[in-house]
Amino acid sequence: MLFRPNVDIILDEVPKRKRHKVVDPEGNQVRLPTLYDMETVSGKVVINLGNKKKFEHKGIKLELFGTIQSNKDSKDCLRFISLSQELESIGILYQEVTTYPFKFQNVQKQYESYKGTLKTIKYFLKLTIDTSLRTHTYEQEFAVINPEKPDCLTKENIPIRLEVGIEDWLHIVFDFDHRHFGLKETATGKVTFKKVGIRLQTMEIQLIKKETVTIPGVQPVSTVMAKFEIMDGGPIKNETVPIRFSFKPYDLTPTMDNINNKLSVNYFMNLVLNDIEDRKYFKQHEIFFHRIEKIKKAKENNEYPDAPENVEPKETPNEDVLDQA
Repeated sequence: MLFRPNVDIILDEVPKRKRHKVVDPEGNQVRLPTLYDMETVSGKVVINLGNKKKFEHKGIKLELFGTIQSNKDSKDCLRFISLSQELESIGILYQEVTTYPFKFQNVQKQYESYKGTLKTIKYFLKLTIDTSLRTHTYEQEFAVINPEKPDCLTKENIPIRLEVGIEDWLHIVFDFDHRHFGLKETATGKVTFKKVGIRLQTMEIQLIKKETVTIPGVQPVSTVMAKFEIMDGGPIKNETVPIRFSFKPYDLTPTMDNINNKLSVNYFMNLVLNDIEDRKYFKQHEIFFHRIEKIKKAKENNEYPDAPENVEPKETPNEDVLDQA
């Protein structure tokens, strides 16, 4: 039986920074060491020979990769980061435990770690030990997140207003305070019924994630991340239904636009109406999520900035008719 040394790849972690939660290939949630864009990736590799007296090798190499991988085709993998360090050339290990420090200085990591239905954005370190008989490889994944400054929520963050209707039978006004949100924020708004000529039964709000890849023949995948009923029973004319939708309980990511010409992740707020004949009508509007940098001197029980003040709503063009399912 060929000997395989035990190896630990240990990353230096930023003090008090929480590990980021990701999904492993078996579908389990794990927390990984977490870094930001342009931060140095450093740590140590520990090789343990156990009871073996010596271990001959033809070289020990450590590589850092950032990849965009297809979840359905292992051959479809783009490496947007590929760095390498030789820890030792050909030689012999005599000590039971040998430690090699490593450092990749100021690594550009512009994309966040992501596990979707179609694609995965993954960062990992790969150690390779060559011997005369075989090559041993070991991997250690780490996560990347890139928080934005809170002021990103105040730039062009106009409210959402949809005036939609079904000919002369239904006219509703759908308002949300704004369209850019932090991942832990709460959206507030209202639905006002200007005209009701259809016997409606229920109304719900859905948060939909749409994952799009630039592969011919592969259709976008839409996932309902969250939904809740905001009305049960028929409304009356001029009735207003308030909406308060907290995003905190859900596993959301920032909006991603055309990541390396391979992947986009977009979110939509979907309004769904059901009438007594079980017909469905819906209208949706895109919203944008941002990972907001925590405020050091945050208010008690509030890690994220206050929502921006409301400005005069702007009507969204070309959205004046409800779609019917």
